[in-house]
Order: sequence, then C-alpha cells, then structure tokens
Amino acid sequence: MPALADDPWGVAMWGCAALAVVGVLWALLSLAMRQPVRAARPLLGLGAFGYLAIAAASAALRVSASASPVAATEAAAPAVQVSADGASAPKTPSTDTSASDAGTPGGDAAHPDTGASPATAIDPGITGPPQRTGREALRFASLVAKDERCTDARAVAGAVRDLAAAVASEPAARVEKAVERLEGCRKKIVWVKAASIRRKRVLAREAWVDSMKARMKAEGTPVFVSLRGAAHERMRLGGSAQAIGKLRGQYDATLKAELEGLGFTEVTFANTKDSERFELAVPSDHQLAARELAPLKLDTPIRVE
Repeated sequence: MPALADDPWGVAMWGCAALAVVGVLWALLSLAMRQPVRAARPLLGLGAFGYLAIAAASAALRVSASASPVAATEAAAPAVQVSADGASAPKTPSTDTSASDAGTPGGDAAHPDTGASPATAIDPGITGPPQRTGREALRFASLVAKDERCTDARAVAGAVRDLAAAVASEPAARVEKAVERLEGCRKKIVWVKAASIRRKRVLAREAWVDSMKARMKAEGTPVFVSLRGAAHERMRLGGSAQAIGKLRGQYDATLKAELEGLGFTEVTFANTKDSERFELAVPSDHQLAARELAPLKLDTPIRVE
C-alpha cells in the first residue's frame, strides 16, 4: 500500500470528505432528535468547500506539470518521440535514450542481440519505404493502437509496414505485443466497415421492396412482402397466382441477380396453393468488408511468422 506522503492532495481530499460526512450524519441525527440543524451546517460547508478547493488546486498543478516539456519527455523515456509527420523528434541531452535504455527493461542492455527475432516477418499492407524503424516503429504502433487512429485503416496499415522493418532488430516479445495490439485495431476496422455495409444493404433492400410493391400494384398485380432476419436478408413474396407467377417467371432471367446484388440470402414465392423457396449464395457483410480492406492487407489477421 502506498504511503500517505505519496499523494498529500488525496489525503487532504479524503479528510475533507470525511468532515462533510460527519456533518451530514450530525444533521440527520439532529433531525431525528427534533433538534435544530444549524450546528451541523458549518461542519458540512467547511468539508464540502475544502474538498472542492483541494480538487481544483490538485488538478491545476497536475495540468501545469504535464504541460512541462521536461516532465513529458521524462514520462515517455526511453520511448522515441514521434512527431505529427512521422519523423523522429530531435533528442535533447535530458532525453538521451542511450543512457536511459541501459537501466530500463526496454533498453538494449536488458535485450541483447540474442533476444531479437531475425527469423520473424510481417507482410506489410502499404508498400514503400518505412517511415519509422526499430524502437521508433514499436512506439508508433503502440500510439496508433491507443488513440483514434486505431480505426483508421491506412494508419494501422502504415504501422504494420513500419513494424515489418523492425522485426529483425527488436526483441521478439515486444514485436509480438505490438502485433497483438494492431490486430485488435484490425478487428475493429473490419467490424466498423461491416456495420456500415450492413446498414447500406438493409436500406437498399427496403427501398427495392417499396419500389417493387409500387410497380406491381400499378400493374394490377399487387403482392405482399414480408422481410425477415435481423438485417432483412430473407424475403417472402405472397399474392395471387398471377402476381406470383409473374415474379417467378422473372426470377431466373433478371430477378435472381438483382436479389443477389442486394444481399438477399433467401426468397420465397407463395401463392394461395403452394410456395417455392430459393437460397441465394451471397457474401456476408464481413466478407465484403474484408474485400474492401484487402488492398491494405487488413483482410487477414496480422501475424508474426
């Protein structure tokens, strides 16, 4: 358990909170005994005011401390600072990575050449020379996995490209950890892309059904349509023998391809006497998402081979 001196602001806040709680209990006890609560008000007010004042002062000091360049570089050591354009930030004497690495678990002294992974390889999705190498690539991969770029396909693919150039010089354990984080981002990207495709396909199916129903009604052969499934991917068409016969006659010629393009997986034609069901082989939302991400090679899991 950390010493109380490690966080004096927290100790003071706890003390004020306890003072306020005592004031509340005193007021409740006074009410229960039908006594005036005026005596408890100063105690309660002092505790609440002290708690808020200390919280504000502590937050201000922490913000000012985090804004200090020296504090920021010391907190990030021995990691390499990466600027917005992907280049390495200039190093200052106070952030010499060669000195800090010698005494940290992530430094070269803790990971000699025998701990590197020269036999591993990562297939990058973006070609071209890497923007970062070595430990800087590992740092960038960690940053991408922690901020909003985790759902940016090109940012993740760029991190994978840079990481592919670092596997020969960096410890295998650190590379595998970075790959694991980027793989989590890749799964998020596929899920977001699949969800977007799903929404568009559902809207397209519903619009097609409304258009078809209006057309059949105008032709004097109305039909009843029932959409089923969580994404309205299954459709049942019902109506008179004439109306269903007309649609069934169009199925092999043009209707089947049209329904497959919309992502319907099943269609049933039903009249007053019988019904006929057809299953359609269409790619799923995730498969379509993987196809769109294939140029960046994010359609398959990121692995260290």
